[in-house]
Amino acid sequence: MNPLRRRESAPAEPEPRLVPAELRPGAKGKVTPRRTDARAARAATRKISAPKDRKQAAARRREILSETKEAMRSTDVTKLPANERVPELVYVRDLVDSRFHPAEAVIWVMVLVFLLGAVPVYGIQLLANLFGLAFLVASLLATVLRAASISKAVTARYPRSVQPVRFYAGRRMLSPRRFRRPVPRVKRGTKIG
Repeated sequence: MNPLRRRESAPAEPEPRLVPAELRPGAKGKVTPRRTDARAARAATRKISAPKDRKQAAARRREILSETKEAMRSTDVTKLPANERVPELVYVRDLVDSRFHPAEAVIWVMVLVFLLGAVPVYGIQLLANLFGLAFLVASLLATVLRAASISKAVTARYPRSVQPVRFYAGRRMLSPRRFRRPVPRVKRGTKIG
């Protein structure tokens, strides 16, 4: 066989016959739309129209941002953004908000330490720094332990959950109650079961 020679053409196979859709099992009975037609149909049914210019786009962004801020200030879970409506996170927020955590006061203690550090007496500066360091370590340790217990509670309530909650709980504990978003739904001392 000479590699420089053309190959002989294979015998032509007969074209397969097209079977009507009614006779094929599982057929949908209509032609599959082309991709461009499907995209055009989806775009036509969309509720939100594209902005015409930059001013409209900026106005739409401001509107969406204000709706989101308003939802985060309300206690109604149904108004929250989708990532905050997850049942595990709602449960974590309720568990965190139902108790006082020393980590909430870290900001205020550090301001106090800063002010006491400005006092020209070395003994007061030393005590303020030691107190601030001890409080920071104790509150971080309490936060880690409480986040672990919250994670166990979430796992017990939602056994098939894959939502990471430890960092979310710790972050929420570290922020003072009045600055938390979404706002707390439960009062301190409320039993969450």
